[in-house]
Amino acid sequence: MAVLAVLATLAPVAVPAAHADPDGSDLGRPRWVGGWTAAPLGAGSSTDTEQHQGFDDQTVRNVVHLQAGGDTVRIELSNAHGEQAIHLGAVTVAVHTGGGELDEATLREVTFGGHRDAVIGEGALLVSDPVDLEVDPGTDLAVSIHLSDPTGPVTWHQNAEATSYLADSDRTGETSGDGFAEISSWFFLSEVSVLSAQSRGTVVAFGDSITEGYRSTTDANLRYPDLLNERLRSGSPGLVHSVVNEGIGGNRLLTNSFGTVRDHLSAQSRFVRDVVARPNVERVIATFGTNDLASYGGNADGEPATVDDLVRGMQNLIAQAHAHDIEIMVGTIPPFGGSSIHNDRTEQVRQDYNTWVRISGEPDAVADFDQALRDPDDPERMRAAYDSGDHVHPGDQGYQAMADAIELRWVQGRGSQPAPVEDHLILGSLEMAQPMTGGTAQPVRLPVTNRASTPVTLTVRLDLPDGWQAEPVSLELDPGQDGVAELLVTPPQEPATATLTAAVDAGSVVVLGRPTAEVATVPTAERAVWALDFGGSDTPVLEGYRGISPEDVAEDQPVRWLDGTIDWRDRGNTDDLRRDFVLSDQPGTLRLTIPAGTHRVYLLTGDSSYAGGRLVVREGDSVVADTEDKLTAGEFRWLEFDLDGGDTGREVDLTFSVSGAGTWRVNALAVLDGEVGPDRTER
Repeated sequence: MAVLAVLATLAPVAVPAAHADPDGSDLGRPRWVGGWTAAPLGAGSSTDTEQHQGFDDQTVRNVVHLQAGGDTVRIELSNAHGEQAIHLGAVTVAVHTGGGELDEATLREVTFGGHRDAVIGEGALLVSDPVDLEVDPGTDLAVSIHLSDPTGPVTWHQNAEATSYLADSDRTGETSGDGFAEISSWFFLSEVSVLSAQSRGTVVAFGDSITEGYRSTTDANLRYPDLLNERLRSGSPGLVHSVVNEGIGGNRLLTNSFGTVRDHLSAQSRFVRDVVARPNVERVIATFGTNDLASYGGNADGEPATVDDLVRGMQNLIAQAHAHDIEIMVGTIPPFGGSSIHNDRTEQVRQDYNTWVRISGEPDAVADFDQALRDPDDPERMRAAYDSGDHVHPGDQGYQAMADAIELRWVQGRGSQPAPVEDHLILGSLEMAQPMTGGTAQPVRLPVTNRASTPVTLTVRLDLPDGWQAEPVSLELDPGQDGVAELLVTPPQEPATATLTAAVDAGSVVVLGRPTAEVATVPTAERAVWALDFGGSDTPVLEGYRGISPEDVAEDQPVRWLDGTIDWRDRGNTDDLRRDFVLSDQPGTLRLTIPAGTHRVYLLTGDSSYAGGRLVVREGDSVVADTEDKLTAGEFRWLEFDLDGGDTGREVDLTFSVSGAGTWRVNALAVLDGEVGPDRTER
């Protein structure tokens, strides 16, 4: 009898089929649904933070707000980003009553395969045995985890917008809050599922910090998924779905995000882990794009994200959802006018992507968060009442407006008003050699996808600065066809930087995208006495150029650093000329030999990701070049000056320094052979 009793406690709890019947005929049948979730993050690269140092003989008391009720719970612990196995001394769950305190009558020990202690392998998940505990929707549940041995860097969720607790030693069995200190993140806990007879299934809110609820009131549970749950419970009699939150601050649709505080996977990479793997998932609300537009490096090539990039990324999520029999609602990108990430380029891509979401018919449903949040008098900005203050994240009222914008009928599986489908073209990124060779005709390509129901004839032209030349081209595409418009572009002879912008005329068909490309032209190495590409000792070097790194200091080298603490960076984009560079906040001197005669020198400075300080270049006591102001992120500039080698040639010392605050940057330097002055008169 004792053996049978033990076996009974370890037997799995029976659950029904994955999807509930929409007519409510399964009323009263329990199923596992998501009660609460948080997407796992890595500790990041900063070694002096709590999450990187980890825990040792300490108890983390995670407090979470449940969105489903039932009589049994189960927890999931994640070591997805850990660097070693994690030993759990003990784990308990209980209803949280305030501060670090628990309801003693609800305290339950959590077991794993019948054992009190357990190990989570490196990169692994651990799911508990079912725990008998009756909870209601809206219950605050405390999950206390004793980390008995040093953990090393932890898996966590940074922006909880909720208070949890930390204490020394094993406090999992204590209901008092004595000895617990407040913390503002969740650690190791990634899911609480509930065996519920009150819920049809799970809906996952999948997104970035706006989905996460960043800057909502702490401990008030006013994130938009929380408020959507309140709408469901108050407005839908009988069974309702639970909505769980899988938002991550800084998350991108297209690329993984890494930083000193956190690191995490892109939406495309984590969809199966954070959406499909949740219990009885029927629908997902996916809202991405703000972080892809926020900085350079937004797409897989390390260049600014275009509407085509975002569309293809979201089509990937739609395909993943449908492959797992999950319906997907796509949210438009909310307005962010007035913020540091807002400019003409990001606004154009945001508007075009939002148009695609509304008219393409590819999502199963649309949540028009842009329309819900924007100021009708200034639609590029959020309404003041909805703005948390940073012009990107809504405040509590804004999150309520987002929750109100979601169609409850679709969430409950009762269909949706279909979006109107309109004919449209989607423009890809401009493709060309980077850098381009001055004075030489080279192809610039523009991929185009025809999403119209009829053939479309279009004309493509490039908006070019003075000194550049290109003729328009025409292209005819059948319905659904992908094509490429190729234009021959001739840059000016001398080194330059420019913005190329594509414009397409397709008659009455909607055109989504106005691709731009930041281009640098460069002289060939054959024209130069010196053609230098600065960076690290193992970073890419432009063809024919000589790589110069901070390690080049030996006296027998023809080009070398004399002094200064020089560093280097590699931004990882595809442009070998501009992707890597040297920099410092202190003066640095480069020595090179100039042959006889006066030569024109071109020096490239800039950074695709960050603003740079004002660069000043001196030869001896004379200033030979000066940017005269700071460069913005993504801005590159060629500086021009002459150097005289005299009658026999001589060594020249060029000193780079920054005027004011910041750092100077040098990407490339070309000393042209026998060319001087603005008219390039040959000697």
